[in-house]
Amino acid sequence: MIGHDRFNTLIGLAFLAIILLSPDGVWGMGGRLVAALGWRRRNKTAVSGDTR
Repeated sequence: MIGHDRFNTLIGLAFLAIILLSPDGVWGMGGRLVAALGWRRRNKTAVSGDTR
C-alpha cells in the first residue's frame, strides 16, 4: 500500500508532468477540451440586445 506522503508526491509529480509536457499547460488543455466538446461562449452583444 502507498503511504500518505508518497501518494501526495505522486500526485504532485503527475501535476508537474501535465504542466511541463502540455504545450499550453492546463489552461490550453481546458480550451482544447471545450473545443472538442463543441461548447461555445455566448455572444454578449446578442444577449444584451445591443443593436449598434
